[in-house]
Amino acid sequence: MLPEILTLKSFLSYREKQVLDFTKFHVALISGENGNGKSSILDAVTFALFSMARGVEGNKKGLGDLVSNGDSFLSISLQFVQDGSRFRIMRTYDKIKRSSNILLQLEKDGDFVNISESTIRETDKKIE
Repeated sequence: MLPEILTLKSFLSYREKQVLDFTKFHVALISGENGNGKSSILDAVTFALFSMARGVEGNKKGLGDLVSNGDSFLSISLQFVQDGSRFRIMRTYDKIKRSSNILLQLEKDGDFVNISESTIRETDKKIE
């Protein structure tokens, strides 16, 4: 898997929308002071792919801990290439409603088309 673009909003220390474009380099080094969000980037990738992050494994109560302080809704989008195909996964979580959503898309002819299954669990299995 080759990550291309990671977009975060209200995820852990990334309260404001952040777009990380990995297509601009071939090797990435994540560095910075303690508490500046380095691990949050890796958590965002694992959350996008597997609905898991440090200490949270799909537990809806625990997912609320991933939402930035003061916010109630998080969103993550990960665009990546796997075996020559480009995919995009978008996950959201509403802390108040304790509800999650996922959208899995595949790029075809320059546009992303929905290839999600009918449930989150089935879509998660498709991603695995």
